[in-house]
Amino acid sequence: NIFVQFQPNGEPRLVILDCGIVYQSPTDLEHQKLVDICFSFMQHDGRRAAKLMIESVNDKTPGIVKHAEQFCESIQKMVDDTEMHSYFEHIGEYVSTICELARVHVVRLDPGYFKIAMALKVAEGISLALNRDLDLVSKCVPIVLQARTLQALGISKFPSPEDDNEVLKSFDSKEGHSSST
Repeated sequence: NIFVQFQPNGEPRLVILDCGIVYQSPTDLEHQKLVDICFSFMQHDGRRAAKLMIESVNDKTPGIVKHAEQFCESIQKMVDDTEMHSYFEHIGEYVSTICELARVHVVRLDPGYFKIAMALKVAEGISLALNRDLDLVSKCVPIVLQARTLQALGISKFPSPEDDNEVLKSFDSKEGHSSST
């Protein structure tokens, strides 16, 4: 897998890396909850991520979570700390903190969190080796937003750059334009 590609003008282009770790949620609802939690973290909204984690627990065992507001505040504090530190340099610490907070507050974590954390840990090592200043999360947010928008529109296949070129060629031929791509 290629992580950085150089465009014809010499500019580097970020290419998403497949870390080889796969997790399939048992249901679409559980998948959506996991995506919502991860996206909340990507948007630096730890309170929302924590509340979504608690909702997942309460769906299965209502009332088991201890001191839910303290759990939410602790998750938000951890997220706030990521603003001052390189997220990827400390992801192992953040996963440990989430696990400890989940243990203390009796919040059941979806096994998918750990698969995602491992994939991020692999991406962390590669991204830091290539560029210590790379903000990988900010590069991923638009991709996740696009995928969520397509899903909301009922489109299940994420378009590849080749698909975009085909759409442009199709549009250009219908409009009588020549395509430069």
